[in-house]
Amino acid sequence: MSEAVTWFQIAVALVSIAGALGGVWWRLQNQVSTNRAEHEKELAAYKLYVAEHYVSKQGHRETMDQVMDAITSVKQAIDGTNLRIDRMWEAGAKPPSSRAIK
Repeated sequence: MSEAVTWFQIAVALVSIAGALGGVWWRLQNQVSTNRAEHEKELAAYKLYVAEHYVSKQGHRETMDQVMDAITSVKQAIDGTNLRIDRMWEAGAKPPSSRAIK
């Protein structure tokens, strides 16, 4: 029972351990590659969804420019109306009676 361990037995044990570690490493790398490919597909699908459903910066800017132009034109119309009312008061026009506003 007390036989000496030979270099051959040590070499076989080291090769076996290295093979087992290599096999585990290979399986882990394979799983990581598979997971990475799946996540890349999911990311591509999400990017496509965002591109289809959300507005771009340029589109948002164009829409805001249109809204601001519309607000400016309404402001100018109100200013013009106020100016006409002021001129009417300066000319001495009588204010409308409260009875006429029914």
